[in-house]
Amino acid sequence: MSLPTKTEKLSELMEYIIKSQEAAATIAHLVRDEDGLHAQGWLAVSEMFKQINSQVIKLAVKGRLN
Repeated sequence: MSLPTKTEKLSELMEYIIKSQEAAATIAHLVRDEDGLHAQGWLAVSEMFKQINSQVIKLAVKGRLN
């Protein structure tokens, strides 16, 4: 059994974050007719996942440069 690489785990993490972002955006779309404020909240969650992914990328790049 081999250990996973840092690159594999970063890729996996970013994939999960992107899927979470897409899921939150989809939920926002599905609830927008029921409750606009609720939909805005889900869009905000989607945006937070986008920002988290950006930070993960920055940390990954920083780790490669050091």
